[in-house]
Amino acid sequence: MQPDVIRLRRLMIANAEHFLDMGRLIRAWLVRVLFTLANQFRYVSKQPLPDVENPVIAANHFIVLLLWIPVNRAMLRRQTSDTFGC
Repeated sequence: MQPDVIRLRRLMIANAEHFLDMGRLIRAWLVRVLFTLANQFRYVSKQPLPDVENPVIAANHFIVLLLWIPVNRAMLRRQTSDTFGC
C-alpha cells in the first residue's frame, strides 16, 4: 500500500466522528463490494464446486483474506517480512 493512502486512512480513522457523511459513503461502498462478491459466491455455490452456505459471510471472509496482511503491514508500518514470509 502507498504511504499516502495509509496516512489518509489513519487520518480518516482518527477523525471519523467529525466526518460522518464520509463514513456513510465508505460504508455504502463496502456494502456494494460485499454484495457484489456475495453474488459471485452465490453463482459459485451453484457450480459443481465446494458449497457456499452463506454468500455474504463468504464475501466478508474473502475481503479479509485479500486485505489482512497488506493493510496490517501498512497500518503498523512493517517494512520487513514476518516469519510466515508475508
